[in-house]
Amino acid sequence: MIGFFDIVIVFLVTVLKSHIFTDLRGGVELAFSWLYQEYAMSMNMVSVSGEAQRHNMTSYDECLTIILDGLLKVADTKEA
Repeated sequence: MIGFFDIVIVFLVTVLKSHIFTDLRGGVELAFSWLYQEYAMSMNMVSVSGEAQRHNMTSYDECLTIILDGLLKVADTKEA
């Protein structure tokens, strides 16, 4: 069952993607910060409380996939 926390995460990811890929030059720093934050959390380099704590690379992998997929879509639209 999808909880409130999951809905908030999906919303935040949607907002981040929109902001980053609307203006890629302006959003690149945010994209790398987001990616690093996910990496740091997966390596337990930062403190995360509650259900949000993950000890594996799943969140980092998802973030990297979202960023790379978005970059491919931007490149495809510029080539067309």
